Amino acid sequence: MSPPSARRRDVVSLTSRSRPPRGSSRSFAKGPHFVTRQHRSVTRAIMDDMSDTKDLGEMCDTDLGFCELWENEMVAFWRSWNDMAETERHKVRDVDIRWLVKLGRVDEKFSKPDLVFNNAKKLSTLLPDANVPNMLQREPNVLNINFVRASQSILELQSVLCSSDRCQDVTPVIERHPRLLLCEDVVAEVDSAKARLQELAPSCDASKAISEYPELIYRIHNYGEYSELPISIQNIILETSNEEVDEILESYNSRWDDWERERGDVPS
Repeated sequence: MSPPSARRRDVVSLTSRSRPPRGSSRSFAKGPHFVTRQHRSVTRAIMDDMSDTKDLGEMCDTDLGFCELWENEMVAFWRSWNDMAETERHKVRDVDIRWLVKLGRVDEKFSKPDLVFNNAKKLSTLLPDANVPNMLQREPNVLNINFVRASQSILELQSVLCSSDRCQDVTPVIERHPRLLLCEDVVAEVDSAKARLQELAPSCDASKAISEYPELIYRIHNYGEYSELPISIQNIILETSNEEVDEILESYNSRWDDWERERGDVPS
């Protein structure tokens, strides 16, 4: 990465001056470490500096292309997140910082450093090993979750992810599919997904399918009949089917033939 230009030195130096020591007693374990006062001081420092600057262009972040005051505040916030992160996997890349800052243009909550920090801290407390910025990109609405309800959902999801064959760690699953945290009633939604799977594919082992592919909890309801299912979901169903191997292959070949006919690749 090229060295910072002189035009963004003020914002970066402000962040550095307000950075707390890593050993701060107010940090939280395993996830990115922060001190609440830090972000308020960063914001105040930027605002004080901006008040003395007649040319707003001088405060533009030339690397990421942001010039608005709140955008610079959010750039400083996400860069301070990286400074406090314990490991590389918890850090957020510049390309992701750009995406998250732009999100503030359509969702006001993502333009407020204190609000993002407070809720991101709670998410990191619930899921210490998760990459919270990645979760926010995949499902911005997790910033608004009820954290008491979310903690219960995590416990319920952990029981769902434990099938008779294996037990998955809930953290990487939720990091990949943060929408699962938005379930109002995990048990009810799992039961609903199982019922829908059984309707679409009676031979499918619905419990096993959902425990191994929990995204089916919210994906399966998007389809009206089996033929509408994407190949990825059809493969999941085949993998967890109770049918004999020969029957599975026959069913798979039949659907493949139908697909080719629809494309016009073979005579009907």
